[in-house]
Amino acid sequence: MLTFRLTLIVSILLMIGALAGLLGYVQNRALDIAAETAAQATMDAASIQAATTIRIFSSQKPSWQSGKGAPQAPSPPTFH
Repeated sequence: MLTFRLTLIVSILLMIGALAGLLGYVQNRALDIAAETAAQATMDAASIQAATTIRIFSSQKPSWQSGKGAPQAPSPPTFH
């Protein structure tokens, strides 16, 4: 009788332990997927922002093209 009870208790404990391990694995995997998704969204947003900034800067005319003529180099110093 003691052997049957002991076997039953051990098998139930093993099943509970296996379910707990499986739950831990599922939680860890879900956390990995959520973190990867968040990182991808952040990198996509940063990439779009960088591309927009580059487009804005490349579409603007330099100040020397605004009709004021080419920038003038400073004249060399004269010695008397």
